[in-house]
Amino acid sequence: MLSVYRIDLNRIGGKGEFSCPVCGIEINPVEETDEKYKIIDADIGQLFIRCENCKSIISLENFINF
Repeated sequence: MLSVYRIDLNRIGGKGEFSCPVCGIEINPVEETDEKYKIIDADIGQLFIRCENCKSIISLENFINF
């Protein structure tokens, strides 16, 4: 079973950066490199990424505000 970790960007401070809920690496979704994460799918207001450190799937909700 695949686990998807959800992060609501409206509930975190700063400029959208957050730590991966599994491995703790800092991810900034505004950063355009593929070193820390890779975009795997997008929908209106939601972005699905994969942490390149631990391969966890993360759903970024309310991404449209950033």
